[in-house]
Amino acid sequence: IKKAALNVFNRYYKLDGLEEIVTQFNNGLSLEVSDTMSAGLYVRNLKKMVGLADVIKVVNDSESPEAIASAVEFILEGLHLNKRLNKTRVEDKIVYRR
Repeated sequence: IKKAALNVFNRYYKLDGLEEIVTQFNNGLSLEVSDTMSAGLYVRNLKKMVGLADVIKVVNDSESPEAIASAVEFILEGLHLNKRLNKTRVEDKIVYRR
């Protein structure tokens, strides 16, 4: 499943086009995601990251908070699978950081 997710991610995105996102993590940003987190919280977290809204539009043209939440997780996981972000499971949450 991880390889399939990586392949799909790499079809949509080129890593050099995501450096602005990765740099924010390199500068100390971390994001928590969880199955229990509301989609609205994902949207609020989106505002913490410069450029993420534009990156999301590549895979999601919906304004639905649920669709945005899915796109955020897809992008974070893709960056993790490309070894650009670390992923740590903490209880019922996943933390992405550098």
